[in-house]
Amino acid sequence: MHRQSISPYKNLRAALAVLVGHLAVLALVVVHPTHARTEIKSEGQPQAVTADFIIEETRARDAVPIPEVSVATQVLRLDSLQALRYESSDWGDISAVVAPASAPQLSHFQPVDPASFARHAGLPADQARSVVLTVEVLADGRSGAIEMTRGTGDAAVDKAALAYARQLRWIPGTQNRRAQAMRVSLPVTLVWNRVPG
Repeated sequence: MHRQSISPYKNLRAALAVLVGHLAVLALVVVHPTHARTEIKSEGQPQAVTADFIIEETRARDAVPIPEVSVATQVLRLDSLQALRYESSDWGDISAVVAPASAPQLSHFQPVDPASFARHAGLPADQARSVVLTVEVLADGRSGAIEMTRGTGDAAVDKAALAYARQLRWIPGTQNRRAQAMRVSLPVTLVWNRVPG
């Protein structure tokens, strides 16, 4: 077996290096003239300890008063509104496009879920059924008249698809930069998924 021998001077050298480092830092603190000096004395004895305050007092960050801000209210007159502009993130950058007409689009936020209509129609879990409807989109974004273009042959599913389409919300189409009622073709797929567990 080979044993390593440890020099007794190795630990002594390390301890001396640490001591020299501490003395150097202490010398900087005691000798530095810009810091306030506090002397601690015991009664009847000469100076016992001298200490410096390294952290200088600064104003706290939260002591600065917050400027007062006032917000002016703007009045919007509805009779001055001449054009409605609807945008979708799906379109990309359309800032350079000025079109006098646009087709209706489904709103990104819908108040209904097609899964609840699929369950109400009696569809088994994970079984999808599709229909195609013609929907009149009114100028206020609601669904108007709805016709079945292609049904499933199952009256309950067709009725559920019509009820679903009646509750959809739309971004209305425009003509001459004004919202107009328009008809669109809408495929609807009703399905619900069983939650595993």
